[in-house]
Amino acid sequence: MEMKKYQIGEVFLHNGELYQAIALDRADPTPCVECPFLRDDCPPCRGLMFKKVTQPALGMLYRTADGKLWELLNGRSSAGRCVCSISGGEKICLTISDEVFNGMGGHPDPDWQWILVDDPKAIPTAPTGPIKPAEEPRRYLELAIVKIEDDTVTFKIAKQTHRNGSFTTKGDRLDCINGETLHSVAHPATTPVTFFVRGQANALDDYEATCTTARWAKICEAVQEYNATNGEGYPKPWPQKGDAYFYLNIAVSKAQVGNSTWSADCIDEGRKALGNFFRTREEAEAALVRVRETLRVPTETASK
Repeated sequence: MEMKKYQIGEVFLHNGELYQAIALDRADPTPCVECPFLRDDCPPCRGLMFKKVTQPALGMLYRTADGKLWELLNGRSSAGRCVCSISGGEKICLTISDEVFNGMGGHPDPDWQWILVDDPKAIPTAPTGPIKPAEEPRRYLELAIVKIEDDTVTFKIAKQTHRNGSFTTKGDRLDCINGETLHSVAHPATTPVTFFVRGQANALDDYEATCTTARWAKICEAVQEYNATNGEGYPKPWPQKGDAYFYLNIAVSKAQVGNSTWSADCIDEGRKALGNFFRTREEAEAALVRVRETLRVPTETASK
């Protein structure tokens, strides 16, 4: 007989009789004498021996013809019924017991049930440790040229992964370092300084836009920046138009911390050229302390 592989505790039928695989007792000098499968050419049993079963016992394992392994346990479901008979009305426990204990009176005890040990369809056990959130796909924008006529490029968007509020890491707009703006609002279109990408008007996603060849080069640079930085944009030199800054307004009788907004006019450029130009109030106030110690004048706050 070709020996199958069994687990410790597993029972099986052989010639109409039930046997169970048990751990080999290595302290017994003749452990295999009573093994029904003992023969002259018996191969190593991998630490197992087999004994005949005369009555059912909890903890027995049995493998059905479909390859599933079941264990005989004592317990009931919360509804007071055997869990294996709740779904679909299948009397799995009784069926297995009739097969295994046919010569022992069938199912041994109403509180005993066969529980599936290695069901491939079972719900997987929840992983231990913190669950890593799913990573958001990187932002990506791809353009495709439709045609070029003289100095005019007609193009459309071939692929765009994000739109509207998630178009960039900070919202629906990216002001690129080359002065071009990418903006997700409605549908693809161009204005003198803005390339509108796909937005809320999904039906117009394939809308074609036009621009000059020079402008096409700038738009391609902006798209490259968008893809390379995942919609974050390259760090831009400070200040940019609209950025707030602080300065010292020094007079004969007082020294003040002033604040203004950069507009690149002659006043802004003059303060920057003199070094009277600070990104934060804290930097300006630190400089003010040194000025006050020199001029010995009170401090106030001023604005442009």
